[in-house]
Amino acid sequence: MKVLIVTGIFPPDIGGPATYVPLIAKALTERGHQVMVLTTSESENLQWDDSIYPFSVFRVNRRQKIWLRSLKCVAKVLRLGRMADVIYANGIYFETVIANKFLRKPLVMKIVGDEAWERSVRKGWTKDNFEDFQQRRQSWQAELLKRLRSWVVRQADKVIVPSQYLAKWVIKREVSKGRRYSCLQYREAWSR
Repeated sequence: MKVLIVTGIFPPDIGGPATYVPLIAKALTERGHQVMVLTTSESENLQWDDSIYPFSVFRVNRRQKIWLRSLKCVAKVLRLGRMADVIYANGIYFETVIANKFLRKPLVMKIVGDEAWERSVRKGWTKDNFEDFQQRRQSWQAELLKRLRSWVVRQADKVIVPSQYLAKWVIKREVSKGRRYSCLQYREAWSR
């Protein structure tokens, strides 16, 4: 199977996805799958030596204007996604979903939190904690982010979450009537 993994960070970046994505890509490669990774990177890392990996890595400059970076990410997902059997979004969700509207490939998303809540807190649009943010009406900016987040997640065929707690919230806010939907925990997701 050919897998396109889309992520917001990748080595030499530091963080959860930058640790996890190389491990999952390597494990999939060792199981005989062909893997491509699309990531955003700092401009000084665009020419990073990715030859140490048994899979291909494609980078987009994350320090360009957001509209330009988003367009480039959509274009790259379109180009690489044509060769993939499945797309695994570990970040860059909106751009991946837009591209996949044309590609119509199976889409798996890893969700580890709520980007709408995180951004709303950073921007000062809410002071609510995670749970209150989900249940209460928010500023128009935060409500717009909540609607966009929900639409994006509903485009996934499968969702992977790190806990039953998060699965409960994702299912509660994202499930459309009549749509079959499942959230898998990490330990279950790649063991099938």
